Order: sequence, then structure tokens, then C-alpha cells
Amino acid sequence: MRKMMRAALALLVALTLLFGTSIAEEKPLLEVHQLNVGCANCYLIKYGETSFMIDCGIDQEITAPLVDEYLAAADIGKLDACIITHYHRDHIRNMNRVLAGFGDENTVVYGPSKGFYNNDYLPFAAGYYRQMVNYDQLQLGDVHLTCVGPTDTKGGGNINKDSLNILLTYGSHRFLFTGDYVRSVDVMEQHEELLRDVDVMQFPHHGLEPFCVDGWALERINPKTIIVPGGFGGNVEKLLRQRKMGDTQVLDTTKGNLVFLSDGAQMEIYTYVQPGQFAQ
Repeated sequence: MRKMMRAALALLVALTLLFGTSIAEEKPLLEVHQLNVGCANCYLIKYGETSFMIDCGIDQEITAPLVDEYLAAADIGKLDACIITHYHRDHIRNMNRVLAGFGDENTVVYGPSKGFYNNDYLPFAAGYYRQMVNYDQLQLGDVHLTCVGPTDTKGGGNINKDSLNILLTYGSHRFLFTGDYVRSVDVMEQHEELLRDVDVMQFPHHGLEPFCVDGWALERINPKTIIVPGGFGGNVEKLLRQRKMGDTQVLDTTKGNLVFLSDGAQMEIYTYVQPGQFAQ
């Protein structure tokens, strides 16, 4: 028996030397989806069997069923978490529909207030609530999340300035989700190193003017790519020209559903993605 075990171990070592890590279990790709639900925020993050939402869109008759279709086609069996950046309709109104279809009792709903702001959404269709505050960190699989603001929520989560800002890190890639507002103090003082030169930034408040991020804070973030949940990418491009940030590309929902695929070192961007296009 010992001879057989030694032989098996020797074979494993030889195969490892010959093929490197290819015989080990291959890590899944990180998928970051911006769903085209019009002028509303709806993001699906998927990493292997781990999946969660950042905002869920609005309950419009046309777009709400599209979210159901998209999540089902993406083979989402269960959502581990749902992060609501703040309590405006275009971020939260579709939440309970999503929870009913893809949540369970273990799904955590995160929001910016101590208690859930609006009783209209209670009880949840599934899951339970936890507040998220500045500096909180979550680990979902190999995906790391850090709350990088706001410093306070004076409006109880019901104003743009209360929007949770979430930095997602996977390998060398960083994604910044901003809800509807970015506070300059969070970028320039509290989280300066984390937020400098991110790969992808979700532009706050759909690119509508007046902008909900200061120009100097945007320069510090200096994203390679900006995604806009809505069709106002032209406004953002104008701002980038004013700030002499011509190397940043802008993708809004006129490009359809967007997907970013990352292995932690390399990243590819896809536009006009169809439901189920990246399902296993």
C-alpha cells in the first residue's frame, strides 16, 4: 500500500512539473455585468458559484422581466448578496422581484442605513438586512469588496449623497461602483491609495448634469474605463475633455448589456451581450 501511495505521489509531482498548474482546478473568471435597464442601476457580479447584485434596477414593465431573463440565462441559482447603494427607485424598486426569484433565507441585503429605510419593501421576499458603512469589507469567494464611503448618511440612505461606494478588487483589477454620488473627501483623503487609477468606474447618477463627482476627484480616480447606467455617456465624454482625460473610454447603455471578464491579470470587455452568452 505504501509503495502504491509513493508511486501515486511521484506521478502527481511529475505531472505538476510537466503541466504546471493546468492539472489543478482552474479558477473561474470574474464576470461584471452592467445590465441595460435604461436610466437605472443594475449590476450582476459572478465568480464561479458566487453571485451578487449591486442595485437591482427599477420595476418598469419592460425592464423588470429583462432582469429575470438575464439572471436565469446566466445560471444564477442563488444570490449570495444584494447591495443597495441607496433607496431611490431606479436602484431598489426591482429588489424584491429579484430576491423572490434568486434569493433565499441566506441572501444578505446590504444598505446604507441602520435599519431598512422604507417599510414598503418589508418583509423582504428573501434574505435579511445588514447595514454597510465606510471601511466595511466583504470577501465573496476570491472577490474582495471595500466600502469606500460615504463618511455619513444624514439622509437615512434616501439622498444621492448617501450612496454607498463599493470598490471591488480581483487580482490586479479594481472596479468602483458609485451609486449616485462620490464624495471628494472619501477619494482625496480617506481612500486615496485604494481609489487611485482604478480600472473601471461606474459614473454616478447616470452621467446627468450637474455631475455628482468633482472633477479633481475624477482625475484622482483616473479610470481606464467609465461605464454609465443610462444613455448619457456624451455628457461624461465632455467632462473628460474638459479635464484633459482623453485616454479614458466611456461605455453607456447604448452599447447594450456590458460584460467585463477578468482572470485577475487580463481583462476583456464585451458590448451588446445577449442573455446567457457567458453561461457555463
